[in-house]
Amino acid sequence: RSMNCDSMGTVLNTLKKLDPIRKYGGLEALYKICIGDEIGLRNMKTPFDFRLFEVERLIILREYKQALEKLKLNKSSLSDNYYLLLKGEILGLSGQKAEAMKVIGEIEQLSRQRHIWPSLFAHLYMAAGEEEKAYQYLEKAKKEHDLDLHLLPYFATFYLKNDDPRFQAFMKGTWVN
Repeated sequence: RSMNCDSMGTVLNTLKKLDPIRKYGGLEALYKICIGDEIGLRNMKTPFDFRLFEVERLIILREYKQALEKLKLNKSSLSDNYYLLLKGEILGLSGQKAEAMKVIGEIEQLSRQRHIWPSLFAHLYMAAGEEEKAYQYLEKAKKEHDLDLHLLPYFATFYLKNDDPRFQAFMKGTWVN
């Protein structure tokens, strides 16, 4: 399924209006790649490691071992949340449910120190095959107006769900739509 550059641009602009302080370097870079804006991409002031797009691509292609190797190589350039999100996604989608649940435990520990958006938990539970638990967190995310709901369709776990009627209905029922 090809990405829709127009919808991605709309998402990016909406996010910038809702939370202008937050940096959206990754999504902005992905949008520039999508529309073919090579000059804008080279001139970006926000540093972003494009190798992480390769990790997501490998996950979508179900090349989990290679994705985990690339992720480990790039760990130092990631926040704890993003590293654990990608690690849990890879482990869950590759069928390593026990390991994916350990990652969820690590995120739960982090949530005692700082706020973790419910969409991150939804993401990890969905990847681990715990759909009901994932949808519970998605509902929490909707109630909290979790900004990361905008990004879900662009991550491998939910990208693979874009044709799922339940996921489509959820996204249509959110404030994101």
